[in-house]
Amino acid sequence: MRMFLILSLLLLTACGNETMMIRSTRNVVVTPDEGIYNCQVVDTFPDSATLTDSQVARLIVTLYQNNVQCRNSIDAIKSFLENARQTVSAQPTATSD
Repeated sequence: MRMFLILSLLLLTACGNETMMIRSTRNVVVTPDEGIYNCQVVDTFPDSATLTDSQVARLIVTLYQNNVQCRNSIDAIKSFLENARQTVSAQPTATSD
């Protein structure tokens, strides 16, 4: 009985000196709004056999406008994700001593 008491005291003393650290990680899924995904595609092209200069000009203008709109959408997605990354990294992680 005496040995049990001494052994339990030694174990309690050893456990009392340790510092317990609890770390917590949190997974966050960041999803941009669907309205950001604006990339229009030209599916039908004028007949190349009867193509006029004005049709070529309109096609170039349409493709350019679609390219600008798509580029703006991609830039908005990048900006959104960068802001989300900064927000998540600014939040402290839960640690306990």
